[in-house]
Amino acid sequence: MRDKSADERLMLGREILFKENQIDEINREYRYQENQLERFHSEMNRLFNAEEELYFQAQQEGENTSWKEAEFQAVRQEVQRVVSTKSELLHQGYGQAQLTIQDNIDQLHKERNALPWD
Repeated sequence: MRDKSADERLMLGREILFKENQIDEINREYRYQENQLERFHSEMNRLFNAEEELYFQAQQEGENTSWKEAEFQAVRQEVQRVVSTKSELLHQGYGQAQLTIQDNIDQLHKERNALPWD
């Protein structure tokens, strides 16, 4: 005699696998976005360091660069703020998406486990 719930159990198992693959994809996308943000941040820091060197050289030559440096520091701080905010938003967004899918997986497991074995 065939288990009456086998087909439904199989369907729920496939749905669980699909959802687990979604979590894997979310994690890959999160890592990609974080890497992109880190590359942007590194490149901006490289450019800021080069700019600071130019200000230092200009000062050595007697040029007054204080007003330029103040603007430069304001831009640098804004970039740092934007990167930090973006990183936090990425973390929150992808984390929430992962939790939502995991909750769905947990519910599917409960449904599958509640099926009778007859």
